[in-house]
Amino acid sequence: MDKIHSQKKWSSGVILVGLMLVLLTIAGCTEANQTEPIPIPETHPAYDFIQIAKRGPSTLAVCESHGGKEIYPIDYEILEHIAQGIFILREKSTDKKYLGVSFGEGKVLVTVKTCCWETDT
Repeated sequence: MDKIHSQKKWSSGVILVGLMLVLLTIAGCTEANQTEPIPIPETHPAYDFIQIAKRGPSTLAVCESHGGKEIYPIDYEILEHIAQGIFILREKSTDKKYLGVSFGEGKVLVTVKTCCWETDT
């Protein structure tokens, strides 16, 4: 009898944890989907890429098709955070400035990458 009682406790605990994870996921998704204005001109190629990246994981090919290129953050210094996931970078070796956008790549294991566009400002 104790074995059956402990199995019921264990399974109800698993259900409770599962329900909490589902609720946290839903809460995180609704917060992420709130519309925050993008502080760059709609004519900039990064604008369309940001719209795609906000919907979920993207790919390096999508970054490049919008005129961007992947960078490795160790070679750059962040000068300014413009908005969530959008920032101005300076390449340490050349002093060139870039507009950087963070995005997730992958379906099961998502890795964070940075797509950037050279800028004059």
